[in-house]
Formats: sequence, structure tokens, C-alpha cells
Amino acid sequence: MKIICDNTISASQDQLQILENLAAKWNRQITFEEGTMPEDLSLLSEADLALVFIILPNNKKRIRQYLENGRELRMPYTFLTDQMQMPENIRKVLLPIGFLEEEVGKAQYAAAFGRFCGAEITIVQPNDYGSRAEKNIQKSIELFDKFGLNYQIVKGKKDSFKIEQEAAFMAADLQADILIMSSSRDYGLDDILFGPKEQHVIQKAHIPVMLVNPRKDLYSLCD
Repeated sequence: MKIICDNTISASQDQLQILENLAAKWNRQITFEEGTMPEDLSLLSEADLALVFIILPNNKKRIRQYLENGRELRMPYTFLTDQMQMPENIRKVLLPIGFLEEEVGKAQYAAAFGRFCGAEITIVQPNDYGSRAEKNIQKSIELFDKFGLNYQIVKGKKDSFKIEQEAAFMAADLQADILIMSSSRDYGLDDILFGPKEQHVIQKAHIPVMLVNPRKDLYSLCD
């Protein structure tokens, strides 16, 4: 597990202690690097890391730079801005699941929080016409059942294209401690001009946001 701290901000001792405790629960070693630049994130693409935490300001340009440099990472990377509260314990994971096939990939990380931290998983189901999202949810549930994890399903009002933003707004009412979402496959014109969906979620969220890239060779967790 690695913590990187942007060179425009300082990590607090409380943040570092909480993340050290989290690493211990995951049975992982932790390293801390401060004074980093966004391009430093891309250097971790082949690193043997279970998790990466990025401490940075809630600045649109800075967030976008880290997003662009994190698109090839095999491991999940979590944004922790200065407007977010890092909880002492991860008791509830918020997991919006849409219709794209890669949505199932992030379930293993939600399961890890359930296994190592005893967290409950709240699946946010989109309001879609088809059944693809439901099938992805069912595949995720099969994994959670395998480990005997606690989970619930909450139905959202938005479709798969907007379910992550809705989940971020629901976080306070659901008492969630972290949100896990997939990053964009590709950036379309709107993403280039106005920013991808994950940028908007990170800017608006008040809890850490973990991103999982849509790739088939994701880092596989083991005990």
C-alpha cells in the first residue's frame, strides 16, 4: 500500500495514522511519499501494490492531472482531497454498479473491505431499462456470498451514466465511508471539455473515492 501526497498540500498525522491502521487490517506494508507531482502516479503502473492513496487539494486542474496519469494503473487508486473526511474505520462501502462489463471488477475491492475491515457493502443499482446492470450486480453478490459478507441493495433514480454522481450525493444519508467506482474507458469530447464523470464525483464527494480502471489484468488481491 502506498500513500502519495501532492506537493501543494501536507498530509496530517491523523490521516497517516488512519491509513497505517487500514494497511495493517489489509495485512499490507505501507510507504509514504510526499512532494509528488501528478506524473509520478504513472510510474506506479507496474508496481506490486494493493492500494494507492492520493492526498491532494480539491482543485479541478490537479484532480484532472492525476486522473490522466492514473489511467494505466492495475491497482485501485483512491482520491483523498482536503474536503474529504478519512474515517477512522471503513464500516460501509458504497458501490454503484452500472451496465458495463468491467463494473464487476471492482467488486473484489469492496469484498476486501468486507473481509478485512468487517464493512457492509451498499450496492447502488441504476434505474436502467435493460438487465445488464442487474446481471453485474448478481455476479458481485455471488462473490460477496462466497465470503459471507453483509450487503444491501439500494435502488437509485439515475441510470448507469449518472449513478456514480447520485451515489456521491447519497453517501451522507447512507453513512458511507468510501465510494468505489470505475474510471472511464475513454474520454469523449464532453469529458475533454468539461471533465470525466470521475472528476465531478471526486470534486463533490465528502468521502474518499476509489477508482478502478476498466482493464482485464487488474491487480488480484490475495490473503
